[in-house]
Amino acid sequence: DDAEIVREGIVSLLRRLAQLSPPALLTQRERRQLPHVRDVFTTGGQNWLFPHQYRRSSEIEGWFVAIAVLAGFDLERLSAEASLFADEIEAGRVDEFFATGEGTARRPTAWDRASSIPETLGALVQAIGVLPTPAHSPMQISITSCPDRALALQLLRERLPRLLNRSRTFAGELILLLLSNDALQDVIAQANEWLDAEDDAMLAIAAAAISGALIAQPIDAMSLWQRCLDFPDEAVRDAALDYVDRDSLTDGQRNAIQRLRTDSRQPYHCTRCGTSNPGATACETCHSQAPETVNAIDALLEAAEPAKPVDLDTLLRLRRPRRIRRPSQL
Repeated sequence: DDAEIVREGIVSLLRRLAQLSPPALLTQRERRQLPHVRDVFTTGGQNWLFPHQYRRSSEIEGWFVAIAVLAGFDLERLSAEASLFADEIEAGRVDEFFATGEGTARRPTAWDRASSIPETLGALVQAIGVLPTPAHSPMQISITSCPDRALALQLLRERLPRLLNRSRTFAGELILLLLSNDALQDVIAQANEWLDAEDDAMLAIAAAAISGALIAQPIDAMSLWQRCLDFPDEAVRDAALDYVDRDSLTDGQRNAIQRLRTDSRQPYHCTRCGTSNPGATACETCHSQAPETVNAIDALLEAAEPAKPVDLDTLLRLRRPRRIRRPSQL
């Protein structure tokens, strides 16, 4: 059953962590509280794992090994705690969730500790699509901080066709983040490639990337941005407004947004599950909220309210202290 799958998965993970280094001699506090195991589990998002994800033991264990190395854990103490915890679970003396939660998350960016950057980076990329969404934050931090950005881009592009829906979108966002560190032109080119391919999972993040490029390079991004506004997918048109700066809108951009305000709503592909939906309703499969393009347009086009004039008498009256009445005057 599910409980047995989780129990076996956690024990297997602990045995893998115990192999990272020869064990250290633990203090009584460490034996009672297992602080290193707690922190590794918290950093890697172990409390968010479902039973079916423990069946992907290779990817799960590779992810936590990479986290243990990159987040700067004392591997000797972690090894000793993991071995002790696994023994206690198998002996039935503690519950497998004893070390779940209440730990301290660390930033997994210490790539100088990795004995093999390709192996560690490969484990991180292979975990995309296996781990739940709450693990995306440490995964993004670790992958985008890798010193070998070319290898990270290569592995992500190889992994991308095997992913679905939200995981596919997340991998695309990582690709754009890595490209943005080199040249904005590369981001625009990648977004244009996804638009040409009409890949439903990538269209919205491509439009969002183009809206961000519109601020820095309006000449290069303007035609692509207009293409996103005219796209027959409401999620794409909504994402094209994500990073538009209201204060820097040109007349041409403002006119384009005003035209979009009066257009009929288009069907959209849910960016979470990939379901095709009619324009104004929540997703029929996962019930995610529909794109709110009209609200985004109204927020961009609304004018700031002018400050109301305040005359001097009113200002002085507001600043005048109240008269304190005596009890006999009440």
